[in-house]
Amino acid sequence: MKDLRHSCASLLLAKGIPMKAIQEWLGHFNFSTTANIYAHLDSKSKDLSVQALSNAISIKKMKKCSLQILKNQLALSN
Repeated sequence: MKDLRHSCASLLLAKGIPMKAIQEWLGHFNFSTTANIYAHLDSKSKDLSVQALSNAISIKKMKKCSLQILKNQLALSN
């Protein structure tokens, strides 16, 4: 039975079902029970977090680079 519950949680996570919904489906009283047991399966969430951080860093670098280009253009026009 434990393997079926684990498979169920794994498949639901893989389909993007929120951990809170999985907690309710499995009948865990506390969210932390579900999160502690199945969090390692939530690789999609980790991937999204990495992508969000990567995008934020890239945007910050682009803004800094664009600001430097504008400063250079202003200096040349003066």
